[in-house]
Amino acid sequence: MAIQHARSNALLLCLLVALFTLGCRSERQLTYRLVLPDGYVGWVRVDFGVNSAPQVFRGEKRHEIAQIKVGEDGRARTSEGMVIVAPKTEYEFFYDEAGGLRPIPEGLVNHDRDAGGITAMAQDYNQPVKPLSWYFFIGPSSYRSTHPNSEFVKSDAPLPTPGRIRTDIR
Repeated sequence: MAIQHARSNALLLCLLVALFTLGCRSERQLTYRLVLPDGYVGWVRVDFGVNSAPQVFRGEKRHEIAQIKVGEDGRARTSEGMVIVAPKTEYEFFYDEAGGLRPIPEGLVNHDRDAGGITAMAQDYNQPVKPLSWYFFIGPSSYRSTHPNSEFVKSDAPLPTPGRIRTDIR
């Protein structure tokens, strides 16, 4: 029951944020630049609103970039809140290689809202206001189609586990 309540709260929070940003007629643009370990395929979890985590937003008044570096464990954290500037939120995906950043192949990413992912309240933090966790998948669309988000948003279903998966999964 607590998981269902937490997911309901997260959904309500996301809807309120979406309604607020849709109501603002701003020309502001936001880009989430996600930097993953080289060759990463698997679920990613980004926790927003973590008290001790670094800030990720940089940029000018009308175009901000949130560069988020994902660890080998598939997780990243920031002290800032998740922002959606509808319809001007973009997602960029890169692998971090020895020679610099390399775009992740288009067949492995989803450019839909929230990168095709889901959000939920993070109950595993000991702080008064629980962070918001954003989960999304980097990998072949065939995997995403056999493991749709609906699989994880049922009240009794566990959320995705961040981390690499076998790369032979198609």
